[in-house]
Amino acid sequence: MRALALVLLLAGCGGEPALRRPNVLVLSIDTLRADHLGCYGYERPTSPRIDALADRGVLFESARAPSSWTLPTMTTALTSFEASTHGTTHFTKRLSDGFETLPERLRDAGYDTAGFSTNFLFSRRYGLRQGFIHFDETLARSSDPERLETGEPLADRGVQWIRWKAESSDDAPWLLWLHFFDPHWEYVPHEGITERFGTERVDLYDGEVAFTDLQVGRVLDALEEGGLADDTIVVLFSDHGEEFEDHGMTLHGHTLFGELVRVPLIVRAPGFTPRRVAGNVGLVDLLPTLIELVGLAPPPTAGGRSLVPAMRGATLPERATLLELHRATRPLSGLVEGPWKLIRATNPPEETLFHLGDDPGETADRRASDADVGDRMSARLDAELARSRRRAAGFSAETDVGLLPGDVQRIEDLGYAGDR
Repeated sequence: MRALALVLLLAGCGGEPALRRPNVLVLSIDTLRADHLGCYGYERPTSPRIDALADRGVLFESARAPSSWTLPTMTTALTSFEASTHGTTHFTKRLSDGFETLPERLRDAGYDTAGFSTNFLFSRRYGLRQGFIHFDETLARSSDPERLETGEPLADRGVQWIRWKAESSDDAPWLLWLHFFDPHWEYVPHEGITERFGTERVDLYDGEVAFTDLQVGRVLDALEEGGLADDTIVVLFSDHGEEFEDHGMTLHGHTLFGELVRVPLIVRAPGFTPRRVAGNVGLVDLLPTLIELVGLAPPPTAGGRSLVPAMRGATLPERATLLELHRATRPLSGLVEGPWKLIRATNPPEETLFHLGDDPGETADRRASDADVGDRMSARLDAELARSRRRAAGFSAETDVGLLPGDVQRIEDLGYAGDR
């Protein structure tokens, strides 16, 4: 098995040795709540393979998505810019080609880049194919009963890609991004898996999580079997969570409460000691982190920061995490800083404040009782939103997608009816 630090290529005409950059495997899982995984404290056996990955990697205990639905979150993960900067905040908005994505950075550094998506929001249509040499969205889930389960064929393609790379004489590093969809509504029961949890809505969801965990395990096994595990950075995260009436509603994309924006983030990288990181981080930090891990120059501009120092055991300076939801009937924005979280609604205007240490479920509004903290957080939210919007001026504007009747139906199939 090749050890990453000893893999050498001849670089340039002089034949000077250079380190081969590590491969990158990104496993994004749609609609996966952090608190429904064993490694985040869940008591049900939903995630043995993900838990094992966390045991060998760095787990971020307080990672947050920038929004509570797929399009803005995946765009942020790909670009390291907040929603107010990249502008893909609605089903009708497409990412501008002026933004540089993680796959573009890696492709330009000599990586072979491949993406396989099962969500039509993570697609060419929305400008998220940028930088992928190979991109396949044919597995995107639909209302067809035979297309409700996509995890197994997606894992099949991931396994096939890894085996191909393991057997190839081409020694170029690669990026493989697999986006799993099965925990998303509509929940499908899986024989031999779902029965152990029950028949209620949350039970079916947990069955989907366990099924996806099984598929993740197949992909990780392929890495080991191909002798590539020691040369590959593995990242696992979710684009958002799911609500089971935690705050009186179901599904997602309507609030910025923790059940929807607190997501798993696990990074296993060669040479890093397993640990858990407690501080607040965001998916906006994903691109700078991976860029540093593969040894490339940091991006000249970004909304996030590298988490590599935290992966080495350092304490990161506290930074505010910006949350945005512009698509909803009642637009929302929010901020997490230290133990405090502020959520602001418009139409009509309202702010709520929570102390996450005392009230992790975000049920006790302290905006009135801690007015000084609320005022400070509110001013900070204004500043963060303004900063994000100023950054947008440096890029060409997002463009309209132009939804077709079939697209509207797919949006409704995903549970977003009446919110287009």
